[in-house]
Amino acid sequence: MAKVRRSSKLSKALAGQQVAQARREAEIARREREEARAEALRSGKSTQKLVFAKGKAKQVSQSVLPFNKNDSILLVGEANFSFALSLFEHHLPESARRLVATSFDSLETARTKYDDLDANVAKLTERGMTVLFDVDATRLDKCKALKGKRFDRIVFNFPHTGSGEKDQARNVRTNQVLLLGFLRSAADFLTEGDASLILPKDGKPQGKKRARTDDEDELAEQASLASRQRLAMADKELKHAIGTRELDQDELDDLLEAEQDAPEHEQEEHKKPGTILITLRNTLPYTLWDVPMLARRGHKLVPTVMPMPLNRTAHLQPAYATVRSFAFQPSLYPGYAHRRTIGFQKGISTLNSEDVFLPSKYRKQDDRADDARDRSKQNDVRTWEFALVASQQ
Repeated sequence: MAKVRRSSKLSKALAGQQVAQARREAEIARREREEARAEALRSGKSTQKLVFAKGKAKQVSQSVLPFNKNDSILLVGEANFSFALSLFEHHLPESARRLVATSFDSLETARTKYDDLDANVAKLTERGMTVLFDVDATRLDKCKALKGKRFDRIVFNFPHTGSGEKDQARNVRTNQVLLLGFLRSAADFLTEGDASLILPKDGKPQGKKRARTDDEDELAEQASLASRQRLAMADKELKHAIGTRELDQDELDDLLEAEQDAPEHEQEEHKKPGTILITLRNTLPYTLWDVPMLARRGHKLVPTVMPMPLNRTAHLQPAYATVRSFAFQPSLYPGYAHRRTIGFQKGISTLNSEDVFLPSKYRKQDDRADDARDRSKQNDVRTWEFALVASQQ
């Protein structure tokens, strides 16, 4: 009987501990939500809102503009430069000198593909924006105009080789090679900073909780090590500047005053690292490319994805962490007209980008006015944002 009582007490104690633990976890989750909500309100970039219908609350995605007015931005793989023009005219009209837009094609080739190219390029260059042709996104180091430059955002919208390969497996691999090459090349052109300032606290993008993988633990450790190394270097430089002596009160006051007077973007923004933005349809066959995996575990995929002899260069592939992913909203970019790598083709391409944002069965409504077409079934198009956490070089 005594054993039964002790067992009962033990069960109750364990149950009490479990309840207490559950309450603690719920409280932590609540605080994290409040912090995230407060941060979103401060930055003015809330990505979700609550809509109440019939007594139930549901989350509705809102537009996300992943650019700040002080960002230096490199656009690669531009087609007719309509995205660059829209970004500049509607969001960053004062940032022409900090924007660089590039195309893989030569000027002559691009002109044969895109009828609106010259008009868009003229508007950009007249305002002082740099427009470059013959720039390979996988070999940015070969572009003399980019040498020595660093960017807060490097953007690759709808990457595609345009090879016309009909075999799906080969098509997937060809485009994975493109993305691995881009991720490797772009790493040297990102502004440096502490990745922990923009990554979620647990090193993972927001979403359902799950156990961390060995690779994510490795990336988190690398990011932490890089942060500690930067802090140690900064401390060393400070000691070298002032010597080992202690600062007197006047010097301390001067340092504090200078820090307080510095613009907010100089106090914090310059410490954040540059990021890569890749936008792609989140449907087959594009989901088979597995963009997040290529970024996080590229060094492990190189031996099986890259052709010879590049398959022996895994040690050169940098590692990234996913900062976030969000729905790409074309309505944010008035005038943006998506163009395929192969150019504008009648019967396939559309003037208003519906060939990428709407499934084909909803595009075939020629008997209806453009503003009356059913856009409720829009394709899921997403942007992934990545931060460099470990360079393998």
